[in-house]
Amino acid sequence: KTFYAKPEENVRYQIMESSIIPLLWLGHLPLYMGVGYLAGTWVGVGAAVGGLLYLFGYEFIHFFIHVPRNYRWQKTRVWRFYCEYHRIHHHKARTNYNVVCPLADIILRTINLDTMVPEQNRPEWVTGDTGPKAVWSK
Repeated sequence: KTFYAKPEENVRYQIMESSIIPLLWLGHLPLYMGVGYLAGTWVGVGAAVGGLLYLFGYEFIHFFIHVPRNYRWQKTRVWRFYCEYHRIHHHKARTNYNVVCPLADIILRTINLDTMVPEQNRPEWVTGDTGPKAVWSK
């Protein structure tokens, strides 16, 4: 099992094949409606739109973590932090659940910033970081 998709796989993102975003959002629809009923229509609409934006943010980040394309923004420290943060989740499944907002892992006490060996199968343009903390110390 590899963390990064292999170049020969030529992976393309297709929302309906690889995602359950529509089902996740629809599953939360009663919650959004309840918020709208209790706090007002526009608050419910805001919650629904916020939930949808969060889910799309997750899909974007998660896809490009596993399928790096050598874009300039993928070389930033913030992006490298996300990659290393998520890589720990793949090795220690009960930690680092939240790819979009690590603050949730701090609150739920599931955060893990351990040091790891660099990923062996990374593309040549991906920095060989050794964990989330190492990204900020270079």
